[in-house]
Amino acid sequence: MVILTRNTSSAGVKRKLSVKEALKDPVTLKDLLMRPGTFRYRLVRPADGEWGSKKPSGRWSGMVGQVYYQETDIALGPHDLTEIRKTAIDYTTPIFNDARKFVVGQSRAEVDPWGFLLPLTPLVWVGTLVSLLIVGFITTAIAENYKGEPLMAYATAVFFHTYRIIIVQGMTMKLEKVSERTMVLSWIFGAMIICWSYSTNLMSLLAVRYAPRPIQSIQDLLDNDKMTVIFTPNTALTDYIENVESGLLRDIVNLRLVGRYKDIHFTEFPKVLGTLVLRGDHVIATDTTDGTRLIANYFSQFGSCNFYMAREAFVPFVMGMIGQQGSPLVEALTHRIGAIVAGGMYRQWLDSNFANSSSCRHMPSRFTVREPLAMINIWGLFVLLASGLLVAGLIFLLELFFANVSGVVDISAITAPVFGRREM
Repeated sequence: MVILTRNTSSAGVKRKLSVKEALKDPVTLKDLLMRPGTFRYRLVRPADGEWGSKKPSGRWSGMVGQVYYQETDIALGPHDLTEIRKTAIDYTTPIFNDARKFVVGQSRAEVDPWGFLLPLTPLVWVGTLVSLLIVGFITTAIAENYKGEPLMAYATAVFFHTYRIIIVQGMTMKLEKVSERTMVLSWIFGAMIICWSYSTNLMSLLAVRYAPRPIQSIQDLLDNDKMTVIFTPNTALTDYIENVESGLLRDIVNLRLVGRYKDIHFTEFPKVLGTLVLRGDHVIATDTTDGTRLIANYFSQFGSCNFYMAREAFVPFVMGMIGQQGSPLVEALTHRIGAIVAGGMYRQWLDSNFANSSSCRHMPSRFTVREPLAMINIWGLFVLLASGLLVAGLIFLLELFFANVSGVVDISAITAPVFGRREM
C-alpha cells in the first residue's frame, strides 16, 4: 500500500505505538490508524507539492491527483471536503473542522510624535476655537462704549483675554455688567474642563502605548489600499473563492486586478511571515491551525509576538483523509478515525504539537510603559513651536516693513499691547 503525505518521505514498516506516542506527531498518528502489523506501506510526496485541485485542462494536481490516478491508495492530509473533490475521491469521516483567518503583522507600540494633538478629537479642537470666537464676540457686543476704546482694539483685547484663559494664564478684566461676568465665568468653567481633560488624556497617551490592529475582517482588508493578501494556489480555498460570483470573496479575487493578490506556496510562508507580513503591507490567508503554527514557530525562533490573527473567520471547512473511490480502506479508516476523534485525541495532538502555540494567542494591544520621554517621541511639539515662532517673526518683520513704507516709526503702534496690565 502507498500512502501519500505532505510532511514526510520516510518508508518502512512501523513498530507498535502507545496512545501517548501517537499524539506527538502526524506520522505516529498515522501509525495508530494503520494498526502496525496489519499493513505494509511506504510514504511518497506529490511531485508538485500541492494539496490538489482540478486544472482548466481537467486534470487533477497534488495529492488529490495522486489518489485519483491510483498512484497512491490514501492521502493523509487532512483535506478540505469540497463538492468537486468528492467527484474524484472518497473521504473518511471528518477529523476536525477549521476555518480561514488572516495572519497580520502587529504594529509596533510607539509614542506618536504628534500625540499632543490626540487627547482631543479634531471636532473638539474646532469646537473650542469656535467657542473662543463666540465668547469674544458676545463679550464685546454687550460691553458699554467698549470702555472708551476703539472697537477693534477692544475686541482684540477681549479675544486675547479669553485665549489666556484656555492656556491657563493670568488675566485682569474690569467687568461691570452681570451679563459680562456671566459670559466670562461660563467660559472659565468650560475652559477648565477642556484643559483638565486634555492634560489627563495626554498623560494616559504618554504612559500607555497602543499597537493598532486594523485588519480584523475581509472588509478591513479590502478598505486598506496598501494591504496585499497571500494565498496558497491550487487549494480547496482558492478553488472555492474563484468560483464565487459576488460578495466579499469575489472582491478578494478581484484584488488580482490591482496587484494586491499573490499566489505563494505554503512552504514559503515562514519566510514570507518574517519579511512581507512583518513589514506590515501583506497578510496571509490560511486556516486557523496553520496560522497558529506559523506564529508559534516564529515566537520559538525569535521570542517575540509580532503577529496576530484577525477576529473574523471565513470559509469554514470539514476536513478528513481521502482515498480512492470505492476503496475498502476508506471505510476501515473511517471506523478508526471515529474512535480517535470521539476520544479527543486528534484535538489534543493539535494543541500539544506546536510549541508555544498559546504564547501569542491573547497578546494585549495596549502596553503600560515607565521610561523617560526621548526627543524622538515629542519632536512634533518642538516643530509646532518653531513654526509658530517663525510665523510670528515673519509677521513682525512685515509690520516693520509697512511701518517704514508708510513713514510711521512708532514702535508702540506695531508692538502687541500687554493686555494683562490694562484696566478695562
